[in-house]
Amino acid sequence: MVTSPKRKREVLATWRASFPHLSRIGGRRLLRVVGPMLLGLEIKGGPPDEYRIYQVVYPLTRPDVEKCLDFPEVLFETLGEDGRQMFVNYACSQDLLSSAIQTVERGALFPFKGDVSLAELFCGLDTYADTVIMRAQGSQARARSLHFRCICSIYLERREVTQSLLARICVEKEGWDMDRFEAMFGSFDFWFDNLSFLAESPSKLHQIVERNLASNKLIHLPRNSLI
Repeated sequence: MVTSPKRKREVLATWRASFPHLSRIGGRRLLRVVGPMLLGLEIKGGPPDEYRIYQVVYPLTRPDVEKCLDFPEVLFETLGEDGRQMFVNYACSQDLLSSAIQTVERGALFPFKGDVSLAELFCGLDTYADTVIMRAQGSQARARSLHFRCICSIYLERREVTQSLLARICVEKEGWDMDRFEAMFGSFDFWFDNLSFLAESPSKLHQIVERNLASNKLIHLPRNSLI
């Protein structure tokens, strides 16, 4: 049986009501603004008539909103109580749906309401880095994680944190697979120099974020701060 569009809208409305500090954007995203990023949930299709729930983080530091929403920095799949992938049937009972919502709340990497501290963000990123998928990606995943942490610390103008992260990159890169790195990110020197430039000019980063936040696509989203 093919799930009707009406039923899919009803299910999304239930998730939206369960996380009132998130707002719908696009077909299956429930997001909010937290400083230089969009944070929230995304429903993705699974087997026929089922879906999976992911916690997502999209940066607001790419050149335009379309690129910001192109792919997330964090795509963390919620697992069931048995540690396996959690598939939710669109036709499931309200009790089962409520149980799935509670599982998402318990397993959240980041809070779904209020301001988020840099320490909370880094803690969630550490948990995400320890997932099977991220470990399998090796140095590529590590480079992306360190880059994103740098961007967030630059946004907050936490200079000591930024310099510590830049120094860590210089040390850790000696163990990275640079062929794979360059296939994904291009020249390391260009990548690192651009990050170092932003570290010295945080206003440039703020301008990008503010320009993206002015987009009609994001104007309705709830807003909180990264602190």
